[in-house]
Amino acid sequence: MKPLVRCICFWSVILFWLSSACAQNNDIDSLKKALQTQKADTNKVKLLISLSNAYAYLYADTGVAYGIQAFELAEKLKYDSGVFWSIVPLSAALSIVGNYTLSLSFCFKALELAKKKNDILRISFANGILADSYFNLGDYNTCLEYEREVIKIVNQYYPADIYYMWIEMSRIFDGLHRPDSAFFYAEKAYEQVKLHPSPNTISLIAPILGNAFAANAEYDSAIFYYAMGIPVAIKHDYGTDLVDNYNGIAKAFKAKGNLDSAIIYVKKILEGKIGLSYPVSLIKAANMLADIYESKEEPDSTLKYLRIAISLKDSLFSREKTIAIENLNYKEKEKQKEIALSTEQLKNKYKLYFLLAAMVIGLVAAANFLRNQRMKQVQNMRNSIAGDLHDDIGSTLTNISILSELSKQQLGPGANANQFLTRISEEVNTTSQALDDIVWSVNVRNDSIDEIILRMRRYAGELFDAGGLKYQFRFDDDLSGIKLSMDKRRDLYLIFKEAVNNIYKHANATLVTIDLNKEGNQIVMRIEDDGEGFNPKPSHRNGFRNMHSRAEKRKGQLQLESAPGKGTRVHLYFPIK
Repeated sequence: MKPLVRCICFWSVILFWLSSACAQNNDIDSLKKALQTQKADTNKVKLLISLSNAYAYLYADTGVAYGIQAFELAEKLKYDSGVFWSIVPLSAALSIVGNYTLSLSFCFKALELAKKKNDILRISFANGILADSYFNLGDYNTCLEYEREVIKIVNQYYPADIYYMWIEMSRIFDGLHRPDSAFFYAEKAYEQVKLHPSPNTISLIAPILGNAFAANAEYDSAIFYYAMGIPVAIKHDYGTDLVDNYNGIAKAFKAKGNLDSAIIYVKKILEGKIGLSYPVSLIKAANMLADIYESKEEPDSTLKYLRIAISLKDSLFSREKTIAIENLNYKEKEKQKEIALSTEQLKNKYKLYFLLAAMVIGLVAAANFLRNQRMKQVQNMRNSIAGDLHDDIGSTLTNISILSELSKQQLGPGANANQFLTRISEEVNTTSQALDDIVWSVNVRNDSIDEIILRMRRYAGELFDAGGLKYQFRFDDDLSGIKLSMDKRRDLYLIFKEAVNNIYKHANATLVTIDLNKEGNQIVMRIEDDGEGFNPKPSHRNGFRNMHSRAEKRKGQLQLESAPGKGTRVHLYFPIK
């Protein structure tokens, strides 16, 4: 914020922070010379701050370079005062070169340090440079919030300088397109400037008054005040004020229809040294020239300056910068909330009680929810067991009953009941195995993959040894320790069991290979035989259908490959979680 920096900041920073050695060398060259021999201590920080302040408004890039050096050295030395005062000229220089994102981040840092020290002067500066940053971004409402914080402090501690704040208020209301308010504050400020005239105050007030009159379409008066400020700004190297006057007077001449005069002043911006480090002014100037040449029906010149304006605008207001600025704004508001809350002890106490009560209620609700979920799981498990017993054992026992009746009927003279009795024996064995599988799957001690592998190995061994088949059973050590839920464990085992049963009954194989591996987040089971094979057309047989159904239910994948005379390969991809 230029007025505040030049008024309060200028004498505070320069006189208070410069060392005695610096005070004896009050020009830039002597400051540079002193810097070369100064060791890396707090005095060097003060020298760098002075150089940053000296260059900030005329050669902003150089001002940024010295400001960054001062900031980094002060942080390294843990010199909070140096950190704060290095930010003041640095943020101004960054705004001039158009790096609003970085400028805003430094301003927030300054405000944090000022509040930490509870220093009124620093808090005033921090709010002031934040107001200036938001003004440059075009966020005039947020700018106004910070400016009002500065006004409170200046009214209380520096009432004689309040007219500088009126200058700023006029500038902000001009940005908000409220010309009456802008003119009101500009007039109030000018009355004080006339009582204390100086090159600095005249340079500051000239573009403010010009803007106020221009907003009310009083272009002759606007041109008068712009013209009043131009020679003062040139003589004293007030670069940003000079550019503001050039833009303002060009805009006024354009509004009056005096396009040639407007072009002369706009081109002074594009050709001047301050324009090179003040890209915001270049955007305004390029846009104005594009408008002027368009009205003069000179399309080549119009297109030339329009392209310049678009290129500059894209570089200054890119999407990434906007997002970063919004994030910084959000963080700052959150910090302000935390500070406000920390001062309200009573409210915090009640909020803490409320939070504890909410936590208790939440824990009770969570406990009830978990209890209900657990009850549902137990009920589902019981329902599943009952269903399995009914489907597997109940149907088998019914078959046994029917077969027994048939056997009795055939036990008459000369009858042969051996075939039925044999089937009864088979059904009883099947029932026993099904019951054993159900009991095994329900037992939580069998949740680990190690227990599943042991059961698979035992089942395959008993089955293939009885049939005289050679087999190889291999598994990945990485599977050890993995646990599966009861349902997943049961489905994995039953798919395996169905596959090896099919080999035993139908394949006429001589060698079976079984591999279990961990690949990523899934178990991969490969079962292959060298048997007769078959044509794997879509089948309605329950065995294959059940295998696919169980795999899909667990979001897995079952692949079946076979051909007559080429054996069969079953590959199962079974998710662990």
